[in-house]
Amino acid sequence: MRRHTVFSGMTYREREAYRESRKAEIAQEKARKAAKAMTCQCCARPIFAQTGTLAHHGYERPGYGWQTASCMGAKELPFEVDRTRLADLIRRLQEVLVATKKDLADIKSEVTPISLFIEVDCDPVVDTSSYTRRVRYNATTKEERTYTRAQWNALVGDFDGQYHYHSKQYRDITIDGVIHRFEMAESEEAQVREASRFGDYDKRKASAAAVVSAKIATLKADIAMSQKRYDTWKPTHSHFNKATKEWVAL
Repeated sequence: MRRHTVFSGMTYREREAYRESRKAEIAQEKARKAAKAMTCQCCARPIFAQTGTLAHHGYERPGYGWQTASCMGAKELPFEVDRTRLADLIRRLQEVLVATKKDLADIKSEVTPISLFIEVDCDPVVDTSSYTRRVRYNATTKEERTYTRAQWNALVGDFDGQYHYHSKQYRDITIDGVIHRFEMAESEEAQVREASRFGDYDKRKASAAAVVSAKIATLKADIAMSQKRYDTWKPTHSHFNKATKEWVAL
């Protein structure tokens, strides 16, 4: 069934004229909502709060019928009234920081092995993502595998670091009564050797550590900023008046 909107039946010029006529009204409505907005304790953004708590915000809708989690400050009192949720956020960030520092230590001490995505054979799957809208089949997939230094070195062996051609292997698979020939994935050893051309174990370990170190730096900055907001907090409103739908200033 075709969905009818306000633009249904309009020409391009008529649509543009309609949009132009609504600009002032839309701007006025945005200004009205902005004037009524209150500050989120956690993300410090101005959020609609005319129900007594902050509206849901901070989530994303990827387009698959679900949405990600909202900001921690959603459905809580605004920063102008309370800072309890901000304290919760600081504690959670500190817990994440401790765990992330342990992750970094585990990488450096090689308790945590490095990871590499390896192409492996699988049952053929239908792939309709091509922009040509043709149905294609795929008989290999990517699988994440982890390697200790000993495992990595054993697979690399005496590899000289140069590219080596590997003769391709194929397998025949019957799909809908038709035989299709698919290229098979190279051996794990060949793929690890090829990957080692672009970075040995130490380089990949350093790269993984750098990613976690950057996360630690970001966490520290977020904690410092949140702690400063918490320490300098001064309430400007006392509560929400449900009768007038207004936040009562101190």
